[in-house]
Amino acid sequence: MKDIQNITILGGKGGNGSVSLLRQRYVPKGGPDGGDGGVGATVYLMADGNLAEIEGPYSTAVTGLAGENGIGGKRTGKAGKDTYIKVPVGTMVWRLGGQEEFFGELITEGEILLMARGGSGGRGNTHFSSSINKTPLLAETGEMGEKGEFLLELQVVTDAAIIGLPNTGKSTLLREITNARPKIADYLFTTNEPVIGMLEHNWASHKVVELPGLINGSSTGQGLGNGFLRHLWRTALNIYVISGGSPTPSDDLEDLRREVAAYSEKLLEKQYVVVVMGKELNGDQIQFANLEKRLKGEGVAIVTLNKITKEGIDSLKETIHSMIEGAPRIERRKPTEMRQSVRLLKPERPLVVKDGEVFVVSSRQAERIVDLPDLRKFRVKLQLREELARLGVLRALEKAGVKRGDTVRIGERELQWE
Repeated sequence: MKDIQNITILGGKGGNGSVSLLRQRYVPKGGPDGGDGGVGATVYLMADGNLAEIEGPYSTAVTGLAGENGIGGKRTGKAGKDTYIKVPVGTMVWRLGGQEEFFGELITEGEILLMARGGSGGRGNTHFSSSINKTPLLAETGEMGEKGEFLLELQVVTDAAIIGLPNTGKSTLLREITNARPKIADYLFTTNEPVIGMLEHNWASHKVVELPGLINGSSTGQGLGNGFLRHLWRTALNIYVISGGSPTPSDDLEDLRREVAAYSEKLLEKQYVVVVMGKELNGDQIQFANLEKRLKGEGVAIVTLNKITKEGIDSLKETIHSMIEGAPRIERRKPTEMRQSVRLLKPERPLVVKDGEVFVVSSRQAERIVDLPDLRKFRVKLQLREELARLGVLRALEKAGVKRGDTVRIGERELQWE
């Protein structure tokens, strides 16, 4: 089961605005009619109950569709169609960067989570018309979409989990109490990934997951490791399985709980039941009696199952059902911080710094306005200068000491100052 994935997500780029002048019979000097660019696609995650694991490679990238460019006739470009990435129910999302931050989770079928907004479309030349400029020749480029690097972690949504050492009867137990048919064999680590089944009891259904076997040292990477213990976070009940033939059942239980605690001590706070699978004649009956006495004194249920006669199955189902029904609901986690849009809500003050002999202007509005114009035309140069003055760029450059002939970089474009 693939339950981890690194993914880079980029919202779709907005379409460019259009520079167009109305050309129509009987309408001389019709004025600007360039349309705006379409909005870029927003990228979402969507929970799909049909998926058992996270699909795709362990490291991948997804980019939303770009919006189309605006066209004449004041027609706005078509928006990019939003992208939905399907993930299993129970997927946790962490934002990567300076430090890992919880971003969100999807724990119900069909739930969606916004990952990266698409960029807004650039304005067409109709927006640059004024009383002194009837034929504007400027338009904006579309804005880039939001970008983020994320870690997807699947924590399966189940009601109970079966935990035990290898070859203690975990798969047999899952087969007896649910509709699952896991592989059963007489060798270690027969179960090498989580297996899920449905327990039906008293007209109620409960999802039960069997985890691979834990051994001493799983927390340090021995055996199959302990990464699969992430699937315990959402359970209401943990079922610890002890072999009836074990000479040290108390030690086995403590070993299991020690390995769980090594992953996270919070998991020990969950309610649990102990199941002894097939008490054998060679088992130390005194040891089992002492374990049963201790657990009952602590208020922990312990159930013994006979593999041959199936005695104890109904009692165990009732115990599991009642404990799950009485467990408190697991609360949703809250994101580390509120989402903020990258879209510009108000004009920003331009910043000018010097990089060697080049004056570098930092202004998102200015960067979007300088890319499209054909600066070989004098009228275009004049209009661009007026727009940069309106945005405060000229004043910032003058304060920084720019002179005629200096190189000015705005975004990806370099200009000779005149």
